[in-house]
Amino acid sequence: MASQSPKSPSHTFMVGQIPVTTIETTTVPPQTTVTPPQTTTTPPQSSPHASSSSKTPSPPKKQKAKAKKKVMYVEPISSAPPLESQIIKPSSSSSSKKKIEYPLQKDTQYPAVFAPGGIKHHPNFSSKTIPADIKLGSNNFMAADAIPEGTPGYGPIFRYLWNSPVSHALSLNTSRMYNHLLQEFWWTAAYDSSTQCIEGTVLRGEKVISIDADVVRDSLQLNYLKKGEKFVLPATTDEWKQVLLDVGYNYHIKDEDKRSKVPNTPRKKDLPGVYHYLLANVIQCLGGNSGSFDQANHYNMQIFEALVTGRKIDFAAVIFQNMVNKVTHSPRVTTVPFSRFFSFIIKKQLGNNVYHQEGYAFQFSKAL
Repeated sequence: MASQSPKSPSHTFMVGQIPVTTIETTTVPPQTTVTPPQTTTTPPQSSPHASSSSKTPSPPKKQKAKAKKKVMYVEPISSAPPLESQIIKPSSSSSSKKKIEYPLQKDTQYPAVFAPGGIKHHPNFSSKTIPADIKLGSNNFMAADAIPEGTPGYGPIFRYLWNSPVSHALSLNTSRMYNHLLQEFWWTAAYDSSTQCIEGTVLRGEKVISIDADVVRDSLQLNYLKKGEKFVLPATTDEWKQVLLDVGYNYHIKDEDKRSKVPNTPRKKDLPGVYHYLLANVIQCLGGNSGSFDQANHYNMQIFEALVTGRKIDFAAVIFQNMVNKVTHSPRVTTVPFSRFFSFIIKKQLGNNVYHQEGYAFQFSKAL
């Protein structure tokens, strides 16, 4: 084992409200002698396209010591509980994984026949849309329930999320997904601005499912205010853009003018470490997008800003407005959004009358 190098100099600065320490370290070059697993010499890492040809592989080349690089370590934020605090676990926790993992509804990719009978689809769908087009994609994940290994400094932000007002919404496990219930609900869902409610049918029109901000708040346990407290308005676009700049958005861009520009749909990859992780959880676990999870919409950013600054917003109202945006968009996408939240609400309103054709348990899959 190599001897320990002397303690490297460190510098502390503020990123938003979080003190960040950069420690300059010199990467130690790897050993030049490689012990082969059996009798075959292991080719060097610099030759990824090595084939099983008869050519004798060249010996491993000496790697030069890399230049000094800055490694970011984050001190615990003031609102995070101490290290010994118990982490709030989801109802069905998994064993610790080596990489960041998000429970993925693999059952939503299972081919299922959706037969609505005489139930007509909502007019926001394209006139060419048929029942077979309505599908369940990968969205609205459950959050990882263990601190990712090999990520120095991520412990505080992980503990903060699991003790934040959205912890239950992150961990809620519907246990089983019922394809035909979600497909018919999305096939028929409509928003009534007079009642501020989304309504759709299930069981071939036999049951009406009604969702409003109060239903979302109750289902996801988002009424976190203490007695006498009131919700405040969520951040405006200018406010959450300023917070993004405060926490280091565009940190990798050297041009000062370009660095100060924030798009209306920010990308999580343009945020430094812990904030990238925070926004990833907001987009993938509290949002309804399918496909690309890099860009955040206005509602994602209102949640992100509130979690960073401590603004006491009505998270349920923001999530509900995001749902309304999906329902009212024309043409409506054929992939069911918010599959985890919708599934839980539908099952809750059906009670014991959950008649299903197919249901599949959650499985785990690597994401991010």
